Amino acid sequence: MSTPAGFVDGMRRRARRAYRRSSIIQIVLATGLVAYGFYFPSFCGDCDEHPLLGWLLAGGMVIGGIAWIVGVIRGVLKRRTPSGDPLNLQLHACGDPAAVASELEQEFAGQTFRPKRVYVGGHWLCFEHKTQVTVRRIDALVWAYVERVRHKLNGVTPMGTTNQLIVWSRDGRGAAIPLKRKAADEALKTLQAAAPWIFAGYSEALKESWNNDRDDFIALVDEARRQNGRLAPQGDPH
Repeated sequence: MSTPAGFVDGMRRRARRAYRRSSIIQIVLATGLVAYGFYFPSFCGDCDEHPLLGWLLAGGMVIGGIAWIVGVIRGVLKRRTPSGDPLNLQLHACGDPAAVASELEQEFAGQTFRPKRVYVGGHWLCFEHKTQVTVRRIDALVWAYVERVRHKLNGVTPMGTTNQLIVWSRDGRGAAIPLKRKAADEALKTLQAAAPWIFAGYSEALKESWNNDRDDFIALVDEARRQNGRLAPQGDPH
């Protein structure tokens, strides 16, 4: 499928480049696994006493590595088709890929796509970083908040905190968009301005309602949109 040159084309090229880099890394690792399995019996200290187990382990690594390589190659070939293109998969979930691509091009006309940046227009939200591609209709969003993720080694040693913008669509699809803290906060504010009817911010009450009373949750969003007002209460990011 051909798409207009510009914003969409830049997003597509970035996604393909990221997947290509990921595929190369995976093939290198898989090849290393095959080589390790092939030479494993020669340096395995216990293989003399348990030769069958050693050969089984070696064979498992070789077969696993080859299967990994085949899977990567199949993925590469699939992504080269219109139906398997990473961006097309996102566009297809929002409607006809060609029509959605045209809308995006009009929405962000004159803008050069940059990865790791959230683009919020009047009707669309776009993001791409590494192999993550996110495209959402703003009028389909019902809840957004910033999540602080605290990482710990072995569940004990603090390893820092990362931030992500979480957006939920009325169909139950969620997207976690990794951003720096300031960028995540700014993106949420921008999204609130574009869609003042959505629930913005996190609270346990909102989580409980979303998980157990989703129809009522969405009905409140629809009512707020009809009134063109802002929902309350607004939760705080955690």
